[in-house]
Amino acid sequence: MKRMKTVICMLLCAAILCEFTVFARDVKSAPYKGYEFNSDQVSVPAPVGYMIQDVITGQDMQMSDSPGKVNALVYDGCDVELPVLFFKTEKGIGKMDTGYHVVSFYNLPVKNVSSFAVNEKNGYVFLAKANSIAVYNTAAKLVKIVTSAQVGKVFSPGKILHCIEDEKDCFYVVSGSHLVVLDGEGNLLRTEPLGVAPIDICYDSFSSALWLLTENQIINYTEKETYAFSLRFTPGFFAVDSMGENFYAVSDGKPYSINPLEEKAEVLKVEGNPIGMVYHTDGDHLDLLLPSKEFCVGQYKGDGLMKKVNGFSFSMNDPADMLYDNGEFVYILDSGNGRVLKTDVSCKRIVKIYESFFDDTQKYSIIGAQGIWIDGDRFFIADTEHERVLVSDFSGKIQKVMTKPQKLDSLAASFRATKVLTDRNGRIYVIAESVNLGAFVFSKEYEYQNFFGSNRVLTTAEALYNYFVKKFLNKEQKAALQSNTPVTLSNFDIDDDGFIYVVTKTDQKLHSTKHTDLIRKINYIGADVLGDEENKLLFGDLEWDREKKVVNTSLVDVDIAPNGWITALDGIRGKVFQYSPEGQYITSFGGNGSQYGFMNIPVAIETIGKNIYVSDSFNNSINIFEPTEYVNALHDAFSHMDTANTETAIQKWETVLSYNSNHSYAHYGLGVAYENAGDYKAAMKHFKIAQARTQYSKAFKEYRKTFVGDHLIAIVAGIVLLIAAIVLAIRKISVKFRLAEGEAYAPIESRRGLPIYVLFHPADGFAQFRTRKLDSVVISLGIVAAFFFLRILEFFATGFIFNPNRPINYNLFSTLLGTVILYFLFVFSTLAISSFLEGKANLKQTMALTSYSMTPFLTALFINVGLSNILSLDEGVFMSILLTVGCVWSILILVVGISQVQEYSIGKTIVSFLLTMVAMFIFAVLGILLFSLSQEVVNFFRSVFYELSIR
Repeated sequence: MKRMKTVICMLLCAAILCEFTVFARDVKSAPYKGYEFNSDQVSVPAPVGYMIQDVITGQDMQMSDSPGKVNALVYDGCDVELPVLFFKTEKGIGKMDTGYHVVSFYNLPVKNVSSFAVNEKNGYVFLAKANSIAVYNTAAKLVKIVTSAQVGKVFSPGKILHCIEDEKDCFYVVSGSHLVVLDGEGNLLRTEPLGVAPIDICYDSFSSALWLLTENQIINYTEKETYAFSLRFTPGFFAVDSMGENFYAVSDGKPYSINPLEEKAEVLKVEGNPIGMVYHTDGDHLDLLLPSKEFCVGQYKGDGLMKKVNGFSFSMNDPADMLYDNGEFVYILDSGNGRVLKTDVSCKRIVKIYESFFDDTQKYSIIGAQGIWIDGDRFFIADTEHERVLVSDFSGKIQKVMTKPQKLDSLAASFRATKVLTDRNGRIYVIAESVNLGAFVFSKEYEYQNFFGSNRVLTTAEALYNYFVKKFLNKEQKAALQSNTPVTLSNFDIDDDGFIYVVTKTDQKLHSTKHTDLIRKINYIGADVLGDEENKLLFGDLEWDREKKVVNTSLVDVDIAPNGWITALDGIRGKVFQYSPEGQYITSFGGNGSQYGFMNIPVAIETIGKNIYVSDSFNNSINIFEPTEYVNALHDAFSHMDTANTETAIQKWETVLSYNSNHSYAHYGLGVAYENAGDYKAAMKHFKIAQARTQYSKAFKEYRKTFVGDHLIAIVAGIVLLIAAIVLAIRKISVKFRLAEGEAYAPIESRRGLPIYVLFHPADGFAQFRTRKLDSVVISLGIVAAFFFLRILEFFATGFIFNPNRPINYNLFSTLLGTVILYFLFVFSTLAISSFLEGKANLKQTMALTSYSMTPFLTALFINVGLSNILSLDEGVFMSILLTVGCVWSILILVVGISQVQEYSIGKTIVSFLLTMVAMFIFAVLGILLFSLSQEVVNFFRSVFYELSIR
């Protein structure tokens, strides 16, 4: 009969286990936010929030005000690292790269200018007029005028050339039969007689030689060599190739190729009559400027036309940052070209180019700059490669050069500024990529004040271990240890209320490992006010793999729209994440790839109107995304979160769910709306789907209050019956504890009753293991089985408020490991230690005392499962107290039991207990090693079998 009961119990337990296992497999749990199940119960992407509208490259850009017809072309190859082309129109001087893309345009007074040259180092432009050289900066400010008074003789400047003498910039100016040499600032260096009045001159940067063209001669003025020709040259243009061996001239509207050694001149076959000519030493070809409405150049090599370029074009090179002025214009930091493009909101019409930044002594290059900010009429440029922040007005005049503060000379890191912004009080914030102390803060007078917004570091066991280990290591060994230092901020933005939002790349351990610090909203004292400890927000890509659990979100920029929407950019995966002003997830879109609208190295993001602009430094493009109806519905619903019209709010969130039936925050919004409407049961339903436990608990308390009021009589009656049942049970059990007349033991002191008896009389009860042999293996295993099934019950049946588990994640082996295997590991470890300490207990007794001691803990666990379904979140303290009492009670029974059964003293019992913990750890390690070894052996034989099978 006993065996029959045991079999029935085991079959019943197996049935319950199978039922729970099926439930865990089939349960429809909410997947990753932003994803939903299809009809096949497969997680698929939800409706996309934004779709690509346009991709803007330099080829799509045009100047709003055309420079006009090009009438002169100059090639400057003196700076061999960055050769450039300059052109002149009726409106000013323009600058091109060697691919004929416009880099900048300077509105200068070029009327009646016969020749010009530019000093790239200080931004001075030399304009030759009838009897003077006017020197301007690129902001059209006159610097000086060189006239006959300075030269000392009649001055009639002709051709101007940029040359290098003694590694210094200088400018050669032909004036009749004299050569006037000016330094880089337009100061007169000397005047030399040429002996002839040349038609034109050119400069060979390869040999640093000056060449003169006369009516029938080419003269190497530097080497004093002369080459004569039978052809008579008329005033035109003159150029030399990159090696100083072949020359080109335009005479009577015809271009000639000239070999001075052979004294030959051959006519080149070209289209039209050139109006300008330069030799492109960087590409080793001849450029002829041809008549056109704007710009037309033909590339020639030998007698053949290589390429013809028509019209002005633009090219972006590493657009590193972007800024919208909340008005009509967008500012793009074209880092590779060292300039800022001011465009309209379409990014196709260039309003102005800011390429020349200068002070009274030099021009500042911003090639490699990574950040831009505008405050009133000032530019702030984080000039990364030059380790500074430049402050200038809109004319390019430098007002301040900010470098690493002298107060921080002891700081080893360099001042590689990457991002900059200002607040409403004029304070300046600078992020340097190599400084992990936070952002530098400067006053409006540019004085360093402090650091701001540093990331926090999680104090882990590994960090504590490293701290103590470092005490015994040398410098090299210390350097080899992993550093637990704050992560450098990657970017920031400021909202209309003065809060600064910072984002961080996830390449080190932060304060939280759940993506809570990827975006922080920092107030003036440096505290994060986005979310709270009770409802901490999650940011970034929340998808995860159950096996690898690899998430590599790396936020490189954040933008705060005027309406408060938070948009963040992932620089690794090319994704854009958008959140509400409170930090709740709205949508994500984008990705890496070569398809239209995808990105490879996104670096900057801006919200302009309803659209989102993303700068891609790899493709040198601006991707413009427009919202879909889905995200418009989301924005509309979020804007009605605080409305008093609950019907409207419910309707808005229902519209969102019609697009995405599993959007978690839509359910949260419905929960809030129903709660405001007083429908707490419906609110609980939606809060549960949204996993909003705090709000669920509040709604549950109100629902419970209403339920109790509606069913008060039935509840009171149930409580009375429960109390009566408990009292009756206590009375019946208490009878079992009474000694009958003439009996030595009470009825409870039996094999079946002993698990209850030892709860109140552990010393006497466990002593009977030796005297009366009352221990039972069946009862012991039954308690262990109860432990196993209680853990399963706890996982699935604990109330939602206190249950963070997702049924779809249930793992049967984990439960088995934490109950049955843990139990036997403790039992065998106890036996192993008792053999060394001369304990008296055998295996059967050790199993019984361990199982019986677990009864208070298991009882508390079972009661808590029930309480978790009727208590609110703030009442959970009662569950904690109950579980604590159960644990302490079980431990006391276990200690007394070991003392009695093993016949230990109290001190020896404690030592035995500690040694048992150590033995459990050793056995666990050995078990893991044995498992790994067995896996290796299996893999070995599998490989051998595979090798034999293919032979």
